[in-house]
Amino acid sequence: MVTEVSRLVFVDPRTVWPHEAADFTPWLRENADALADALGLDLELTATEHQVGPFFLDVIGRDLTNDSVLVVENQRPLRRGNVATGADTARRHRACLNCPWSHDAR
Repeated sequence: MVTEVSRLVFVDPRTVWPHEAADFTPWLRENADALADALGLDLELTATEHQVGPFFLDVIGRDLTNDSVLVVENQRPLRRGNVATGADTARRHRACLNCPWSHDAR
């Protein structure tokens, strides 16, 4: 049996998901297994656009592998207030994703 292998090609995620909050975040929540596989963790995503004080975390959930809170922030540069507030509120967080959406990139 011969397995065909293709070449990997970089694709700007903004061509697939033009808007981070409206396109990518919902996709990520619906495909939590892809995030879990990429991070090598057992995850449970519990909310999107989760309000913490004056900020909104893109995704919040549980890292079941390490029994800790998971905070995902999809903007670059990271909105420091969101991540700091989320981490402070959760007290412990294990993973934070930094994706290429930025208000400057639109």
